Amino acid sequence: MSLFKKEKKNKEEEENKQEELQKEAVRDVQPTVRLDQNRMGGVYLKLYRWVFSVSLNFDSYQIESGDGDYSGGVLSVRGRYGSLVELLKEKILPDQQSLFSDVFSLEGLRAAYSEGRSYVSYLFYGNFDAVPEGEEPKYDWFEFRAERIPDVNPEKLQLLFYVRRALSETDDGSLNKVEEIPQKEDGSGYDWAEIRNERLINNDKIIYFEYDVVNDIMFTHRGGGGENKHAELREERFLRNVASHSDQLIFHESVKAVEYVLKTAAAGKTTSAEILYRKDGLRGAPFNYYMMEGRPLEEIGKPTWVFGSLKNVDEEVKTRDQNKEMFSQIDAMLSHMYSSMFQIDTGKKVIYHIVKSETGYEREKNPPTIEGYIKRIIDSKAVFPADAREYKRWLEPGYLQRKTLTGPYEFEARLKLRGDSDYRWYSEYITAVEGRQGVYVRMRRDIDDTHKMREQSFVMEEQLHFAEYNRSVLDTMASLVEFRNVESGMHVTHVRMLTNMLLTDIARRSPEMGVTQKVIDLYSQASTVHDIGKVTVPDAILNKPGKYTAAEYAVMKTHTTNGALIVDKLDMHGLDELKACCRDVALHHHERYDGGGYPEGLVGDQISPGVQAVSIADVYDALVNVRCYKEAFGYDEARDMILDGKCGVFNPKMLEAFKACEPRMREMYQTGKKEFTTAEQTAAEALISNQPAYTSPEEVTNG
Repeated sequence: MSLFKKEKKNKEEEENKQEELQKEAVRDVQPTVRLDQNRMGGVYLKLYRWVFSVSLNFDSYQIESGDGDYSGGVLSVRGRYGSLVELLKEKILPDQQSLFSDVFSLEGLRAAYSEGRSYVSYLFYGNFDAVPEGEEPKYDWFEFRAERIPDVNPEKLQLLFYVRRALSETDDGSLNKVEEIPQKEDGSGYDWAEIRNERLINNDKIIYFEYDVVNDIMFTHRGGGGENKHAELREERFLRNVASHSDQLIFHESVKAVEYVLKTAAAGKTTSAEILYRKDGLRGAPFNYYMMEGRPLEEIGKPTWVFGSLKNVDEEVKTRDQNKEMFSQIDAMLSHMYSSMFQIDTGKKVIYHIVKSETGYEREKNPPTIEGYIKRIIDSKAVFPADAREYKRWLEPGYLQRKTLTGPYEFEARLKLRGDSDYRWYSEYITAVEGRQGVYVRMRRDIDDTHKMREQSFVMEEQLHFAEYNRSVLDTMASLVEFRNVESGMHVTHVRMLTNMLLTDIARRSPEMGVTQKVIDLYSQASTVHDIGKVTVPDAILNKPGKYTAAEYAVMKTHTTNGALIVDKLDMHGLDELKACCRDVALHHHERYDGGGYPEGLVGDQISPGVQAVSIADVYDALVNVRCYKEAFGYDEARDMILDGKCGVFNPKMLEAFKACEPRMREMYQTGKKEFTTAEQTAAEALISNQPAYTSPEEVTNG
């Protein structure tokens, strides 16, 4: 073996030996008295009962600060970390001990850090003070925090383990992610004392202070260079004299903010404020913006000391000032949690997308024209066809100005944005920018879940209202028409179910017709009263087995206009939309797409999609069932009669939906299968089940 290899082997054996010794090392040595002898060390000890340095790899710990007294016993300066966890666990409330072991055991912390956490923090109720003989232990809340020390080697798990009294605090469960483990530039090992000092001074970015409330003395621990790094500035009679010598350290306009922070903290509450502060205290030196935070040092009883910090936020404030115009436009909107922001400039005829950057909010550099933007979202079907009209109106001269004249303008639309697999409901919120004519801020947020909940709530509410309304209407109809027809009592039920099938299919097949779930629900319900006007038709005509004369047919057709008049007189308080649909159905269910229907001869899209569906449902049910003037047609024959136009001309799109739904329609009749099982179906069936049918001869056989 060469000398080089021999030396290398000896070195490896020595390293392995040292590693084993470290794992086995358990030394009962009294701890050092303090973290440090300077004032900040004292402050640190007031905040933390103990600070331990821990190596998970070697299952070891060492006390870095804190007394050795431990409920009457002595805590070793160093030892096994697993033993420390067990020792601390014993002083925690029994029902929390299992959680403590799971979280802070070697395995628990390794698992947490493997997930990318930078620290683990929990609150537990326990007692760590010596208990005099004969007295009960006094329990308080303590925070246990295991904060990982970054290292070049990700497998090297070193951490600081803090224990501090945290009376009246709660654990928010926040866990910071570590995207990339930072490395030390010089590759040297970590200095525990330096890590603690950086936690207090933080590379001059944070200045810590103590304030003696009783004696009115401020101790400021200013960052500096060289030997003066932890220099301390002491000012007696600070609050009494702060106004007179404010310009030395604190800009005069910030005096009230400083007084507020210290007095509030002295009253027992943590608070903060933004101030202008001169770190070095030299006249002529620039003031910088600092965030001043103060909190009471004593957590029990009246605070006598305030511990706080001054964090340099000068860069953030200057950036904020540079973007002041943009922030003034969107500040009022931020509370609404809108997902996308835009600025519309009708003068320049452009629309900017506002994006969040590291320095705030910025407008895109090359904005599209308003017209080009709207054309693109419509042509690409990013906006639901039935909702496109509102976006087109933005191009009308003065439209946005009129809509925002008395306040913000808001509407809802279905959009399919990047990442959306289907259309989702979004809320559009537009407001005028004060002092800038023709400039508007547009905010957009996803409300799809809210909209669905609202629709569900609407359906439930409509079901309750309609059940009450349906009872009064059907009771009236039953008293007037109960013995006037001889058909089965299921025509109303069938028409409602067939209408629902057709509209549901149309909503999927032809979205441009604008059939929403709300439309489906309203017109399915309203179809129940499509023949309500027949209560005004004489029995001789209503139940005539033969064909009508011209005069009789004229009387029969009045059931549409009379039905609308009956609906007008119905008391449907709070159901204005439903009442309008009922009137639409009663008046127009015999209109035809080519204008050949009655009573108004409506053509094409002048007939609402809901009524078009009711018309086909009404005709189909009349064809496949026995009537006083005819026998039932077969399902195939009934289907062909409707598709061939023998029952009047229907919308081609509606006929496509009818062709798709017809197999399920006939199955409903053949098996008696009910298409719905919802509360709406149950309520309607209960009201309708004992009522007579209100059908009449159809034009196809008795016209």
